[in-house]
Amino acid sequence: MDITVETDMDRVLLLVRKLVIPLPYASANEVAVNLTLASNHCANTVHDAPVATASLLVEDTKLPVVSDVVRGTMPEKFGWTIDVDSERVLLSLGGHTLNLHFTAAAQLALDIRVNAKHAKAWAGDTSQRVLCTGYLSGA
Repeated sequence: MDITVETDMDRVLLLVRKLVIPLPYASANEVAVNLTLASNHCANTVHDAPVATASLLVEDTKLPVVSDVVRGTMPEKFGWTIDVDSERVLLSLGGHTLNLHFTAAAQLALDIRVNAKHAKAWAGDTSQRVLCTGYLSGA
């Protein structure tokens, strides 16, 4: 499945074939964190080794310049869910579901994260949040 990620002002766009799925930058960051977590969970379950995210890093040496003008407000919440099934990651955005291999999900998470940083900078948002998420097990 060919998925392209782009920045459109203060939104992140997922382009899947002819379908365009816009994500507010705040939701895009949450999706990226949880996609990374889900892909690592699949990798640990199937191959007993975490995904080598260092080899998947997107070349983005220039940090975005934050706008002096606040161009947007914090967007409303966007509905999404992530499920795992063996080595597949199921990403549901709005009414659309993407079925991704865990390595593709890890790469998509990095692409989304980079574009979300650019969208946030365009919006002039200088706020910072810490996102922590994880799987708990009885082991």
